[in-house]
Amino acid sequence: MSSAQAAEPPPSTPAPAETHTARLEGASRLRIFAVILVVVLFAEIASLQYTMVASAARDISPSFPGVGADISWMVIIFGLVGGATTPLFGKMSDLWGKRLMMLIAGASFTVGTLICALTSSWAFFLVGRALEAVAITAPTVAYGLFRDILPRRYIPASIGVIATGLGMSALFAPLLGGWLLDHYSWRSLFWFMLIFVLVMLPLLVLVVPESPLRSDQRLDVAGALLLAVGVGLVLLYLSNGASWGWGRPTAWGWLVGGLLLLVAFVLVERRTSQPIMDLELLFSPRC
Repeated sequence: MSSAQAAEPPPSTPAPAETHTARLEGASRLRIFAVILVVVLFAEIASLQYTMVASAARDISPSFPGVGADISWMVIIFGLVGGATTPLFGKMSDLWGKRLMMLIAGASFTVGTLICALTSSWAFFLVGRALEAVAITAPTVAYGLFRDILPRRYIPASIGVIATGLGMSALFAPLLGGWLLDHYSWRSLFWFMLIFVLVMLPLLVLVVPESPLRSDQRLDVAGALLLAVGVGLVLLYLSNGASWGWGRPTAWGWLVGGLLLLVAFVLVERRTSQPIMDLELLFSPRC
């Protein structure tokens, strides 16, 4: 080997490619606060609407003759569908995108609110309420979105704001709902929420970036159905137990059926290679 060749420096090792991320590390505070505000306002849609509509049950009931005590189903179905779809949307957000799933929840809420504002059919009204209930999943998905896109120093505070909200459902909703009922019909509540969500959807697209993080797993459809139906049946018993009678065999059937489905869910998830949720985190938590 010649001295010239020996003096040549070894070829440099190419630097690893920079991992793509949508984390807003270099963004201004105004930009970050705008993202947090839009996501938090969007996530409060379900709780804001729930507070306004639940207090208007006596005003809504006369519009559906013959419903009677079943008017409570307009609140019950909201909790049932929301509780059943939340874990499913949480998993789908990991697979297909968190902002995307928030937009889908918002679209479902939009369609459901429009149905409730226009229909005179009790059955269609409940369908509208079920579609609205999908928006309950927004705060859960928002937790993951904040974790993926915000600078790390903002994550704890922003998640705290998502958990507590801005007080709209506790302070703003009763005042606005009462004013609308005093001056207009109960349908004005749904028209207001329709306008609200139609404003928030474009803002979510324009202001909030999508998380680039994706899970390479497939959706566990069997596990999702077992979990959704099992949770739904248990919530149905808890919602109606007082009126049905907590100890009646017919009421217990809903609870037992839901619990059996949840047990089946655990058995299926422990055997599948790609579960909808990692049960080891529940049964063997790590410090």
